[in-house]
Amino acid sequence: MPEQMDLDHKHELFRLIEPIRIKSRDLYEGIHAVRAKKTEYLKQGKNESKSDYLTRLRFSVLDPYVGNIITARQASLFGKPHIREVHPKLEPFLRNIDILGTGAPAFFEKVAMESQIDGTAWVLIDMPKRETVTGEEGLQPESMLSDLEQGIRPFMQLVPAASIIDWEIGKDRELEWVVMKELFPLERRKIEENMMGGWGFPPVFVPQWKIWTKYGWFVYQELDAKKGPKLIDMGIHELGVVPLVPFYGIKYSDCIGLPAAYGVLDHIISLYNKESLADRYEEVSCHPIPYTIGPKPPAKIDTGKGIHLPTIPDHPIPHIGFLEPNGSSLQIIRDSRIDLRYRIISIALGRARKETAQVQSGESIKQDRKIFSGELVNASIGYEQSEKRCWQIFALWLELVKSIDEADSLIRISYNRDFEDEMFDPSLITTLRELVLGEMLPLRTFLELLVSGEILPAGTNVEELLEVLHKEMAEREYGVFQHKGTEIGAAEG
Repeated sequence: MPEQMDLDHKHELFRLIEPIRIKSRDLYEGIHAVRAKKTEYLKQGKNESKSDYLTRLRFSVLDPYVGNIITARQASLFGKPHIREVHPKLEPFLRNIDILGTGAPAFFEKVAMESQIDGTAWVLIDMPKRETVTGEEGLQPESMLSDLEQGIRPFMQLVPAASIIDWEIGKDRELEWVVMKELFPLERRKIEENMMGGWGFPPVFVPQWKIWTKYGWFVYQELDAKKGPKLIDMGIHELGVVPLVPFYGIKYSDCIGLPAAYGVLDHIISLYNKESLADRYEEVSCHPIPYTIGPKPPAKIDTGKGIHLPTIPDHPIPHIGFLEPNGSSLQIIRDSRIDLRYRIISIALGRARKETAQVQSGESIKQDRKIFSGELVNASIGYEQSEKRCWQIFALWLELVKSIDEADSLIRISYNRDFEDEMFDPSLITTLRELVLGEMLPLRTFLELLVSGEILPAGTNVEELLEVLHKEMAEREYGVFQHKGTEIGAAEG
């Protein structure tokens, strides 16, 4: 490899979005991923000891906002089956798109979900390399038909956003090349003298780079960090395009997107910290820290059994007290947590925050719905176009056509775009209801969303409904969301 080549070079847009992508992925993975990064997410107070911080970290909790947001979007985007009409020679592959038995609907729904988590997900449309037999070239497939007869066929593979680190776009807005970096597992170490196959030994992973161009590919591998990457394999193809297709959560630029929940990631982290502080505040309130004033400290303080403070002649009588938090600090934290929860949900649903106490007008509600449904329509169009591109490249591998333009007439992909009547489908309502039950979303906001989504009749007075609910809550010890035997928020409205 030439000395000036740097296969680890990252595209400037990749470096720009990488911190957001990692943050979104961590928050989606949940509390274990967040705890593992400690102060990166949970701040340590200036006067907080390490042991106190680690205790607070161990008991910290993270509500699954990112997961709920993506679940709601996926439910809207994939609630109805999509239309896939392809050339008869492509139809058999719809049932097994990745040689692992995954059908097209499940595969592309997974791709969409990964793109919403990371901002971008890639699909590689690849073809197994033909194996050559020395001295028996006649056994090598000579056509696509003979390839298929021997099980050599194109397939699609999901490639995470973190693996595509560099690329170049040509003047025709087409990819010129892409650098894909992954950790490649070597064969497990073998003990030849004992004729063992390698069990009992951990696998060894080494960096591997695969560069795809419009007409070929190159594989570099690093077995020795001091010597750097070494070219170990290469090949050619006649596609005329780079066989990688990006799918976007929210498109930011060519080949890079933003996570679907990017607008609330910092809100979630702020709420995570406030929840932890509130827990600590409440713990100190319930179990205050004792202190003593006297000539000699007690040998042991056990507030559960009492404390003996010996007196000394000619010295003031010893005093004991408790360090208890007071004032309005806890109430301020509680209010800010409620406000953050409201912001998270309202931003995630594309609803404009109303700064006044006035009830939303019908036109305002319709406008909010247009914002949210419009975003879903854009996402749907993007996924539709990307999937179609995948099938076009698939047709090139099968030699059904000689160019992308020719493949256009062979494929019809149509995703659902009618979100006006299903913005709040049963799965989304269930998600919102769970947020209320977990005290992560105010009941008032939940009811407002049901009115705006036309689950509850237009013109429903939310304040009056809240009064009825609060009255019944005082009379019952259960069924916070039960009203006259019917669950408010049920799919049937």
